[in-house]
Amino acid sequence: QKTFVFGNIRDLLEFQFQRLYQFEKEILYWLAIERQPVTFFTLQEDIELSEHQDELLEALESLGRRNLIEKMTETGSARFSLQPMVLEYVTNQLVVQAGGFWRRFSHGTPNFTTDKRSAV
Repeated sequence: QKTFVFGNIRDLLEFQFQRLYQFEKEILYWLAIERQPVTFFTLQEDIELSEHQDELLEALESLGRRNLIEKMTETGSARFSLQPMVLEYVTNQLVVQAGGFWRRFSHGTPNFTTDKRSAV
């Protein structure tokens, strides 16, 4: 099943996405990469944040309040995922980010972001 993001919905997603902290975007990227609902611990491993559980919990709560992620509970374990339209939008953003990285890298100017809390 292919989902397309059109018009006003895409504009709304873009507006919401641009307001996120880089760390929140990273969470969305990992959820898009995973493509299936994942546990808190899987996200923690993906993002390599073993010592910063509070930051991850806060970011997940913030993303949930913005309705950018879904939280479901199965057999007592919470799992997080993206809705199909958000998944498509974030996947497209990830492709754009990767393309930009490779263009900068091929020109000898890679730009690595190390501050996970800075807004972009």
